[in-house]
Amino acid sequence: MSDRTLARKAFGWKGGIDVILAAASVAFTILPATPAFVSGSGWAGCFLLLLLRRAGFRFAAAAALAAAAAGFWLGDRPWTVFLAVFEITLLAAWLKRGREDLLPPELVYQSVVAVPAALLAVFASGGTAGEAAAAASGSLIVGATSALLADLLHHYRPLVRLIGRRQGAEDAGRVPLRRMIAHLASASAVLPGLPVIVIAGLSFSSGDASSAAMVAAAAAVLSSALGAYYLSGRISGAFERLVSATAGLHLRQRQDADVRWPAGGAAEAAEIAANCRDIADKLADQYHANEQMTELLREQSARLRASEAALERLSYHDTLTSLPNRFYFYERLRAMMDEHRGRGVGLMLLDVDRFKQVNDSLGHASGDEMLRIIAGRLRELCGDEAVICRLGGDEFAIMVPGNSRDALSRLGDAILETAAEPVRVGDKELYVGASIGISLYPEDAVRVEELVRNADTAMYTAKEAGGRRYEFYFSSMKEQVSERLEMETSLHKALELGQFELFYQPKMDADGLQTFGFEALIRWYRPGRGYVPPDLFIPLAEETGVIQAIGDWVLRTACRQCVEWYKAGYPPAVVAVNVSPRQFEDPKFVEQVEAILEETGMRPEWLELEITESFLQRDRNVVIDMLKRLKDRGIRISIDDFGTGYSSLSLLKNLPIHAVKIDRTFIRHIDTDSKNASIVSAIMALAHSMNLRVVAEGVETEAEHRLLRKMHCDELQGYYFSAPLRAEEALPYLRLMRDPAGRKHRGAGDAAEIIRH
Repeated sequence: MSDRTLARKAFGWKGGIDVILAAASVAFTILPATPAFVSGSGWAGCFLLLLLRRAGFRFAAAAALAAAAAGFWLGDRPWTVFLAVFEITLLAAWLKRGREDLLPPELVYQSVVAVPAALLAVFASGGTAGEAAAAASGSLIVGATSALLADLLHHYRPLVRLIGRRQGAEDAGRVPLRRMIAHLASASAVLPGLPVIVIAGLSFSSGDASSAAMVAAAAAVLSSALGAYYLSGRISGAFERLVSATAGLHLRQRQDADVRWPAGGAAEAAEIAANCRDIADKLADQYHANEQMTELLREQSARLRASEAALERLSYHDTLTSLPNRFYFYERLRAMMDEHRGRGVGLMLLDVDRFKQVNDSLGHASGDEMLRIIAGRLRELCGDEAVICRLGGDEFAIMVPGNSRDALSRLGDAILETAAEPVRVGDKELYVGASIGISLYPEDAVRVEELVRNADTAMYTAKEAGGRRYEFYFSSMKEQVSERLEMETSLHKALELGQFELFYQPKMDADGLQTFGFEALIRWYRPGRGYVPPDLFIPLAEETGVIQAIGDWVLRTACRQCVEWYKAGYPPAVVAVNVSPRQFEDPKFVEQVEAILEETGMRPEWLELEITESFLQRDRNVVIDMLKRLKDRGIRISIDDFGTGYSSLSLLKNLPIHAVKIDRTFIRHIDTDSKNASIVSAIMALAHSMNLRVVAEGVETEAEHRLLRKMHCDELQGYYFSAPLRAEEALPYLRLMRDPAGRKHRGAGDAAEIIRH
């Protein structure tokens, strides 16, 4: 603290306290050398030590010099100047080292400096041995008493607030146990002895009795002080070691570090240590249990995240090409349009040219391989910024941030070039192409559905123009919209004009020797245009609502044909009919099925209705209730394209069905694709455990047939056995139902041989 600061403080209340303490120390110092001096010099030393603690070394040294100068001026104690300054310097150095107790350094000072100085002063003035002993003892008593009083007043209330000492940790009344014991023990020994010292001083002349009393009192002060500090260390040592042992205990337990618990002579300290040890052991056990639980939860969370990621991928990705699917497409397109309002978005819809011819001539396996190759080329060509999706069949979507026609034209040219490159499937090189329609946001549309519809219109225009080209959407493409309307109109009239016909694909047993039934498949023949693929007109029929009338026709025609086969002498054949979600939404659907059965004479157990997993995303209670009503009437229910949905596995046990049809994407290359084989095996095990039959569709090769037979698949369907047939072409397979013995199927290519039999 600077002198300037001390000067400023002197004008305040607290500064006034410092002045009072300094004046008191001077006043008590200059008292005559009598027993009152003994008491007075003790209080003088106490005030100086308090002043040292409050105002620092400079102010206390100044006060000590003033007091010593007064004593020197009186002429009876000139040596006090040196002693006072030396004492204050020693004690100030002690405090600066962070020590708090003044009694130990005071005893050292008295033993080394003050007592020898007192003895020299008495003998130098011709004093007796008794006077010397009394002076030395008095100095020791005064010094020790002053230090002890100063410590007590400094550390214990009520004078703390009065003197305005700086605030610290101990100002809250917390005093270390070691110091408290030392102070109490010293005070209990020294303070009661002060009256004895005063009485001895009153009879002081040169007698031995008073000298002996003073020596005895000094010895008591010295011994009690030393004993008090030794006792405080012994008593408080165990508690200090306990504090050290418990400091940072939770961190050491976390690191599995050993904790050394102290043992002491104090029973209470030992009991506290034992209690702490028990608590620490229980906390350690709880901590390890929490660690194990945390690790278990971490593992479970990781597995849950992995499962969620897998489910999300199944929900939003195409299993054939690993590209995002139609569900992801609409969500991502909507988000991209929001993200790039200023920059715009280009949407490209791509359809593979001549893909149907590849499927019809080489089978679905070859078509699927072609789609995988094209998907890979698109992924490499478009880069990371574009988003590529497979919408279904041979249709792909490409979303590109930005609506620059030049940039989209360059990308369109690159796609057409790579699509025109030959595709090697097996030992064949196939040449296809692509038709691309492009619409721009926000130029062409501001809504997702409208943007997709416009891109589709542009793609249809490109395909109608011969394919292998791209077209940007223009409002002038109304003619193409008219063509779509014409197709819709033709779809409405197709029933009236008799343009629909049913084909029947047989479902065989695992050995390929017995026919279990047929799946009825609709075909639309447009005069002058040929057969329209179902994936083109079925979505349009569902969109326009014509699907309900078409579905009734399919169901009625299939039932009538089944009855005709039976009347012709063939065994009853179970005919499977696909049901559209739009049909299922009709609350009178069950009654309509019953009416058709009664009209055609079809028995309910000969009919099988196939629904897709998309039904399960609707009101499940309504769906389950309607399925139960159909089953109660004896009609069979199967789930078509099983495995491509999102939640069917969890609902399977609650559905009143008798069979599941595994989607052909899982049957493809089952003999070489271990993942597909595992999925098919798991589905079969699950279905068989629920007493459900399993139908594998899309069987294309002998290897697939052989492996499915080994897996004990109940029914098989696909081009390996037969393509969809007209009613009259299906008769040989009806004969296999009647008499399967001795007939071994060798593939779809042997249909002529089967017919001859």
